[in-house]
Amino acid sequence: MGDEPETPKAHSQHEPHKCNPEFPHWGRDELDHSHAIFAIAAHLRTLALERWTPRIVRWLSFYDGMERWVDPGQEPCLCVRDLLASYVLCLRSADRPHNADTATSMDASQLKQRIIDDLLCLDFLRYRAYWSRRMAQDGNALVWVPLQQSWLSFVELARPGDELMVYLTACRITPPLETHRVFLNQE
Repeated sequence: MGDEPETPKAHSQHEPHKCNPEFPHWGRDELDHSHAIFAIAAHLRTLALERWTPRIVRWLSFYDGMERWVDPGQEPCLCVRDLLASYVLCLRSADRPHNADTATSMDASQLKQRIIDDLLCLDFLRYRAYWSRRMAQDGNALVWVPLQQSWLSFVELARPGDELMVYLTACRITPPLETHRVFLNQE
């Protein structure tokens, strides 16, 4: 198999993914959640953006563990994996050679900016969460702010009597999308 990146698998978003629980798979395959981070790294390598992998992984680390709280199809790692897979498929469908050093119709910087634009449109960025005793985000609520605190460290902050509220918002993205853009552009 060597260093040749694997071809992304097309998968219907309308059917829940079921891993084969039998031998030799034991519940693991290339489309399961645990494998998504490795697929992301492979896709970035295929797109000649492997130097960006640590930054993407760091960005996703703020959302690690959130997959149980978001709507189906909004899992952060799976969304990013699928987005990058679509770029790889476009690259391959244009009949370009299959190695990572191939020049695309745009340079790596332009491709990276285009991917960032698409990443900032993903719905999981619009999820908000807070711990509160009153089921309301008042002055006593502990509010999760991605890029300042990971999801897993936030859920550890529960005080006795607090309830965790997780919701999807169309406004007041915190931090603002431009803050995500700056974070993703850092080296």
